[in-house]
Amino acid sequence: MKKTTQKNFLAVLTLALMGLTASAQGFYTNGGLTTGTTTANGSTTSPAGYTWSELQSVGGSTNTNLGFGAIFNTAATTNLRIADNFTVTSTMNLTTVDLFCYQTGSTGTTPPIDQMRVQIWNGDPSSGTATVVAGNMTANIYNAAGSGEANMYRIGNNTPGTTRKIWRISGNLTATLAPGTYWVDFQVHATNDGSIFFPAVTIPGALTVAGSNAKQYSGTAWAGIVDAGSTQAMDMPFILNYQ
Repeated sequence: MKKTTQKNFLAVLTLALMGLTASAQGFYTNGGLTTGTTTANGSTTSPAGYTWSELQSVGGSTNTNLGFGAIFNTAATTNLRIADNFTVTSTMNLTTVDLFCYQTGSTGTTPPIDQMRVQIWNGDPSSGTATVVAGNMTANIYNAAGSGEANMYRIGNNTPGTTRKIWRISGNLTATLAPGTYWVDFQVHATNDGSIFFPAVTIPGALTVAGSNAKQYSGTAWAGIVDAGSTQAMDMPFILNYQ
C-alpha cells in the first residue's frame, strides 16, 4: 500500500512539475502581419487556410514596400541586416527567435533559407555605445524543424496574389536578459543564394504604429526603415520565446 501511494504521489508530483514548466513558457511579439481573409476593397478572398498581409492605404497615402532585405550571400558582396528594439520588464530566459520572411516566386514546401544569424544588443546598434550581449553574426542558429509556413501571403494594397508566401523561421538562441531595452539584429542566407525579404508590421487601417523605429544596416551604416510610399517609419514583426 505504501509503495502504491508513493508511486501515485510521484506521478502527481511529476504532472504538477510539468504543469509548472508549461505555465512558465511565454513569448514576446513585436507586432502583427495578418490583415484578414479579404482584400481591403472586399474583392478577393485569400486561399483556404491562409490570410492576406496587405499593405495599407489610409487618407490618400499608401504603403508600397512589401518587404525589406536582411541577407548575406556566398560571394560576400551583400551584407544587409535589420534591427528593432524590444523591452524586457522581468528577467527573460530566451530560447528561440522567430522571424517572418518571403522569397518572391518561391514554390518550395519549406522555408527558402538555410542560414540564420541573430544577435542581441543592449541598446541601439547605431549608437556607437551599445554592445552585443547574446549571439553573433557568424553562427548559423537556424532551426529548420521549428520553422514552417505562417499561412499568409504578402500583397500590395488591393493587388492580391500568391507569389509571396510568408514563412515563420526560427533560430535557437539561449540568453538571460535582465530588465531593460534591447535590440534584436538579424540576417539570413537564401538556399538559392538569392534575395529574401522581411515584411514590416502591418495593422489593418494603419500605415504604421506608434514608436516604430526599425533600422537596416547596408553593410557600412545603419538607417531608419521608412516606407517609400507613405514615408512612415516601420517596425518589424518578430517573436521571442522564453522560459
